[in-house]
Amino acid sequence: MVPILHMGHWTLYVINIQLRCIHILDSNPYGPELGGTSWKMFHYSQKDIGTRKLPWARVIMNRLNKSLQQVRPNSRIPKFGNFPIDMPPMCPTMIAGSNDCGFFVMRYIQYYDHTDGSIKQFIKRVSHFMIMLFVFIRSTFQISGLCRYNLFTSG
Repeated sequence: MVPILHMGHWTLYVINIQLRCIHILDSNPYGPELGGTSWKMFHYSQKDIGTRKLPWARVIMNRLNKSLQQVRPNSRIPKFGNFPIDMPPMCPTMIAGSNDCGFFVMRYIQYYDHTDGSIKQFIKRVSHFMIMLFVFIRSTFQISGLCRYNLFTSG
């Protein structure tokens, strides 16, 4: 599992050895909510590599594959640079325009099932979790006296 930050958006790339594929878990609600875009438009955007243009997702996975093979040539990690790249069906998504992608990546890590490439527990909304985290951080800063500047309230 490789968390990836690309263009300010967190996603999770899963090298699934058992299914011999790479799953991209992406919380963006592609389609009409994002102007008719698709996950392939984001993850397969072309990058200039020397004299060639290659899909960004493929470049990242090939580089990771080559690095692992070079560092651990005798490991049991199969060469995955040419595994097919896909986004599993029914991947939970966030509300369009929110910034919950990092939280979704953490939940994907927690609930991904390598046997079939699915997310076993549906993530309804991360908003409640974010509110609880915000309250915890705010109270921690106020209790410890670290809140030199009142960053958590307006005015």
